Amino acid sequence: NQLNRITNHVLQLVRLDEKALDLKKDWESAEEIIGAAVHLCRQRVPGRTIEAGVPQQLPLLWCHSLLIVQLLENLIDNAIKYSPPDQPVRVTAVKDGKHIAFAVTDKGQGVAPELSKTIFEAFERLEPERLQLWQMQGPTARGVGIGLTLCRAITMAHEGSITLTAQPGQGSTFTVRLPIRDN
Repeated sequence: NQLNRITNHVLQLVRLDEKALDLKKDWESAEEIIGAAVHLCRQRVPGRTIEAGVPQQLPLLWCHSLLIVQLLENLIDNAIKYSPPDQPVRVTAVKDGKHIAFAVTDKGQGVAPELSKTIFEAFERLEPERLQLWQMQGPTARGVGIGLTLCRAITMAHEGSITLTAQPGQGSTFTVRLPIRDN
């Protein structure tokens, strides 16, 4: 399963890099997108607490839903890898001006400031010796460092942005802001 996911990520990166890429977008619900991503992660890591919060009346998002699910799934998997098993991972969506902001928050050690600039680069991995107390756990613990690169590519293909906010010793939050399109 892990090899299949890695292969899928590489293929998606190649596809998203094409100049004439035409994403098949449609109007989608942030709540359904988060629900699908959380469901997939709970299947892989049963027993892990993943909390979700989406306010009612969020506008629909013009997007390729499978890619946004994949993006959130990658962020949730990373949060699970790099946070204590007794701490929940939180996934939210809110309206932020002319954007919908998805956020995935963990209670791990937080990404070191010097890594936050390169973390979205291909093959950049957070190795345990660079993470101090982080312990990678579960079936998602192995990777090759392309998940966050894929997240950035998916975000850019949707004309959005992805950022990292980390508090050393208190966790990290990855925020994806996607534009709200007028009907």
